[in-house]
Amino acid sequence: KYQDLLVVTAGTTLGMMLTDGIAVLLGDRIAGRVQHRYIRLAAAIFFFLFGCASLYEAYRLAPGLSRGLLF
Repeated sequence: KYQDLLVVTAGTTLGMMLTDGIAVLLGDRIAGRVQHRYIRLAAAIFFFLFGCASLYEAYRLAPGLSRGLLF
């Protein structure tokens, strides 16, 4: 599907560097205004929610699980 491995690798690397840079800059500004414990709490909540969403999708898409064949 992707013919040029170098171009794809360079594009994904640059995209990740750009988004990581933005996250670091915004995180630095937020960290100066918000207590660290609230940042950790928000991160933990998001981590938990994304984990629950991933488990739900895995359960929903796995053959046999949604019909109760394994339980």
